[in-house]
Amino acid sequence: MSKYRRYDHLDGLIQQQLKVEFAYLFTREIRDECDQLAKMTGRQAFRILNGRLQALKKAGVIEYVRPHSWRLKKTGC
Repeated sequence: MSKYRRYDHLDGLIQQQLKVEFAYLFTREIRDECDQLAKMTGRQAFRILNGRLQALKKAGVIEYVRPHSWRLKKTGC
């Protein structure tokens, strides 16, 4: 599995759960996926979630909106 494809499932889960604060993104399904990735990579699970949020933001898929919430970025005009 390529380095970036291993995160595809987690990215999808994050996008489904976006309209909440960071702490509430850590649902059972997302936490389980992060824990599995943590075992594979040696990183802490919450850091994996934060890293994926930042990667999705950089890719223009999501945006951070004050106060404390993430949402899918609107596309088109």
